[in-house]
Amino acid sequence: MKFNINDIKKKLFDLSDDFMYFNSERFLVTKQEVLKFEKKFKIQLPEEYKEFVLTLGAIALEVDPKIWPRPQEFDVLPYWKFNYGFHVLGFSTDARIPSDFLLAESSNKPDEIMFFKLAGGEKAFFRDGEISLNNDEDFYDYDGSFYDFLMDKINTLERDYFEILKQ
Repeated sequence: MKFNINDIKKKLFDLSDDFMYFNSERFLVTKQEVLKFEKKFKIQLPEEYKEFVLTLGAIALEVDPKIWPRPQEFDVLPYWKFNYGFHVLGFSTDARIPSDFLLAESSNKPDEIMFFKLAGGEKAFFRDGEISLNNDEDFYDYDGSFYDFLMDKINTLERDYFEILKQ
C-alpha cells in the first residue's frame, strides 16, 4: 500500500496515550539545508524522507515504561519484547536535540546512511537509493517506500503493545 505523510501523522495522533511521541517539528531545517547535507555526504535521500524531515524533523516513538517495562541486562526474552520503541533520525535547528536523533554519516561506504533505530537493535539504512535493514548480522532489503516502511514499524509496535497488555 502507498502511504503518505498525512497517513503517518494521523496514525501517530491516533495511537493510545500509552505511547510517548516526540518530534522536532518546532525546529525544522530548510530544503536548502537538506540539499547541503546530501551534497556533503554525497547521498541522494528519497523524496518521501525529505518530505518527512521537512514536516516532522525527527521522531521518537516508545511505549510508556510503566506499560512496557524495559528489558534489563542479561534478560532472556523473545526478540520482539526488546522492541518497545524506535527513532527515525532526521534534522533539527535546535542544538538541544540529542545527536542520536539526528541524521549523520553512519558508514564509510558511499551512498549509505542510517535513518532508523529500533530499541531492540535493528537499524535501517538508505543504501543505493533503497531501504536496507540490519539486525547486527545481515543486511536485507525492504520492498516498499519510506512511508510504507514507517507505517509497518508503527503498526508492528502497536501490535506488540497489545500483546504486552494481554500479559
